[in-house]
Amino acid sequence: MNLEIILYILAKAVAIYLSLASYAMLGRVLLGFFVNPEESRLYALLLLVSEPVVLPFRLVMAKFNIGQNSILDMPFMAAYLGLSLAQLFLPII
Repeated sequence: MNLEIILYILAKAVAIYLSLASYAMLGRVLLGFFVNPEESRLYALLLLVSEPVVLPFRLVMAKFNIGQNSILDMPFMAAYLGLSLAQLFLPII
């Protein structure tokens, strides 16, 4: 196979995952208002898809003690912003 085709397929797969993770994060926020997260299988699925994106932000922000005293989930918001920027710049690459 040609290297360009492999890179194209890889970029498309990453774009699909980023889009899926973005929707999963949005679903987590919305579903959190209506159901108990510990009892919902759908919430667990959304967590499974989106937490690999959020976890690095949680670890870095905890290490530097950023957003620890906030009532908002700052690592989640930073991850969503980073995900949005990645989706924006991926077609350019």
